[in-house]
Amino acid sequence: MLEAELGPFTVQDVAVRELADRASAGLACGEVTEANIYALVQTATFGMEGSSACWPEDDDSAFLGLPKRDLKAEIKKVLATL
Repeated sequence: MLEAELGPFTVQDVAVRELADRASAGLACGEVTEANIYALVQTATFGMEGSSACWPEDDDSAFLGLPKRDLKAEIKKVLATL
């Protein structure tokens, strides 16, 4: 959807499990670095099964009393503010 609005961009594939394991091992060895912490945040947010980026099409909007929104329309609104 973003490419449709902004044009093509480069995508970098990441081995998520490896990234998480490497960052966890680093932290376990006392390497409390920005890179290790950021790697774990990335994997938890975007890449692993059960991450916060994985949710069903039928979300809890109605249960919460919120209107269902169109993702494409929301992306266009955000991009218009940049």
